[in-house]
Amino acid sequence: MIERLEQAGIRPTKIRLALASLLLDGEDRHVTVEEVSILARKTRIRTSIASVYNTLNQFAASGLVKKIIVDAGPVFFDTNTKNHYHIYHEGTGELRDIPSEGVEITGLPKIQRNQKITAIDITIRVTD
Repeated sequence: MIERLEQAGIRPTKIRLALASLLLDGEDRHVTVEEVSILARKTRIRTSIASVYNTLNQFAASGLVKKIIVDAGPVFFDTNTKNHYHIYHEGTGELRDIPSEGVEITGLPKIQRNQKITAIDITIRVTD
């Protein structure tokens, strides 16, 4: 995990290593700062919510996780950094993955010659 953080340009402090070990274990999940804080306490990682917030944002800035913003609601951090889309269940607050192969996009706007599309983010909101 130390090497993974260093390759991402993140100094591997004790808290960053502990949170990376919790989240970057290969399991795809969507977590909020609050959920990670609770998980950290349950596993006896002593940290503040501010440290969790800052660490998750560092992970997102370095590409270790994706930051998913759903309206004015919670910010999710997605451990699956491959191209894919999401379904957000408004009633339960659950965010789930949709494989990119399952969505067809047509009619993209023209962009300037010096620009390049780097990502297309789609979140489908549903009610239960």
